[in-house]
Amino acid sequence: MDSSFRRRVGQTGNLNVGHSDHQATTPSPLTRDLRRPRHAGLIEAVHRLDAEISQAARGDLARWIRDQYQTEVGDIPLGFVAKCHLGPPYVDHILDLFDNIVDHYAPADPMPEPFSKARMLVRTNAYAYIEIYGSGEIRPVYPDGTVVV
Repeated sequence: MDSSFRRRVGQTGNLNVGHSDHQATTPSPLTRDLRRPRHAGLIEAVHRLDAEISQAARGDLARWIRDQYQTEVGDIPLGFVAKCHLGPPYVDHILDLFDNIVDHYAPADPMPEPFSKARMLVRTNAYAYIEIYGSGEIRPVYPDGTVVV
């Protein structure tokens, strides 16, 4: 058996398949930025998107959030899934950064893809919100800003 071809889990947790003489690559600068904790102002702004503010104010806030993500993370989420604080029958909601839409969902309401993947994570009450990206990737954010990558 040729031992020069093997599977190796790199530092980033990705499965690398290749020759043993290849070194595990270090995370790209973008990957390091994805792990950067979200600051308190950003977490507060995401929660304010759900508040009863005017559509114009919501649009301004969404633009500010997009700018923060572009500058600090290098990628802009489509939106967020978070716990809804309106009370029954609503349990969670989608905050859309591009159309400035806030949709609230009852437990039995179907949530559209790719947002539905985050629904069970939100219901654990462990996260401030879940970031949803166009690639379908989801990134939970703890209340202290720590990001699960």
